[in-house]
Amino acid sequence: MNNFLKAFLSFGLATSIEKLLGFVILPIYTKYFNATEYGIIDMIGTVLQVACIFGLLQLETSLQRYYYEYDKLKRKLLVSTIYYWIGICSIVIGGIIFLASGILSQQLFKTPEYAMLIKTIAIQLPLTNISMLGLVLLRFEKENLKFLSVIITKVVSTLLFVYVFVIYLKLGLKGVFIAQVSAIFCSTFLVTFYVRKQFVMKLSKIMSRKNLSYALPQFPARVGSMVLGQANRFFMLGYLSLAAIGIYSVSMKLASSIQLINTAFIMAWAPFMHAQFKKENNQKVFSNIFPLVGWGHLFMCMSD
Repeated sequence: MNNFLKAFLSFGLATSIEKLLGFVILPIYTKYFNATEYGIIDMIGTVLQVACIFGLLQLETSLQRYYYEYDKLKRKLLVSTIYYWIGICSIVIGGIIFLASGILSQQLFKTPEYAMLIKTIAIQLPLTNISMLGLVLLRFEKENLKFLSVIITKVVSTLLFVYVFVIYLKLGLKGVFIAQVSAIFCSTFLVTFYVRKQFVMKLSKIMSRKNLSYALPQFPARVGSMVLGQANRFFMLGYLSLAAIGIYSVSMKLASSIQLINTAFIMAWAPFMHAQFKKENNQKVFSNIFPLVGWGHLFMCMSD
């Protein structure tokens, strides 16, 4: 229980720092870009989020489910197999986006002018998914300080590159996406360095079947969740202007602070929950925790 509370506080701090990045960058973007340009940034970012889901194939849940089931070489086989699958899927989808960037720009913005910006998310896609997998590994290895250092690296490098490319070099929208690619490269390099000992140069067919059998049945639910959370932008694009989407995006970022506690809990809970499955008293542990979680949610709802 103490480990869970420590993880909750660590991930809460990391999440708060990452959310703080959005609040710090927001006035910069609103100063240098109008509502329409911010709408373009948001729409391209939404395409990236959707593409990331298809690149992951929900396989990160297999990593979480089976991580504590194995040790030593089998665990490394599990990790490496999932990295191979997600890496290949992300590169393939990124390649499709890169080749179809002109078509996507025309469909989204009625002009091929933003094809180059869309190409940058094709590069971001594999880096984002590999970074996310590394952060999952750090959580399950209980490397909370390393997890925090990756988040801080991402935040600091993003601010630095935004200053260089947007403010100093005045590259406009192109500077935003160059800054994003540069920052995600830095954080991905660091997290991959931290977890490098978890890999072996082998793809396991048995692990592949097991992981896909666990992950793919969940994938439609993940797509449905994505539709509820992200697809509204595409519907709005058909009825509203890019400026309206930009204003909507700003308001959503301002409101996202309410998710801090929930996000920190989920990050801490997944490793803790899966680690309990092999313990004999796991039912007692869960029965003690769930009332606390229930009362906590009730308190937050009443406070709202």
